[in-house]
Amino acid sequence: MSLIPLQLERSFFTKLHIDVNPEYRADQRNAENAEIEIAVGLNVAQHNTDPNRYQVRLIIDGIEGKTSPTPYNISLHIVGYFIVDSEFKHDNIAKIVETNGAFVLYAAAREQVLTVTGRGPRGPFNLP
Repeated sequence: MSLIPLQLERSFFTKLHIDVNPEYRADQRNAENAEIEIAVGLNVAQHNTDPNRYQVRLIIDGIEGKTSPTPYNISLHIVGYFIVDSEFKHDNIAKIVETNGAFVLYAAAREQVLTVTGRGPRGPFNLP
């Protein structure tokens, strides 16, 4: 068995939309400590013929500040293809794929949002 029972084969964005939030004002900036609510969706599907392969789709379709507007409106969909080591045995592999796959894809989404907003007029924005 490999050291890592779950590996990302590849991932890609099927949607990446970031625009400046017109409701945000620079004097409202409460920086990294702002409380933010994120609308997240997650879909997991097992491959039709290979039980060791999974597709995980992470959807972020709304980010709102609880106390003030966020500098950007962000909507993205990212898909990842994962493979589970065939020697790895667990009662609920699908749950492991869901949890860890979402974590991996969210990290990739954070990186992409930070990169794109870093070139934006309101400066870099980091998903919490």
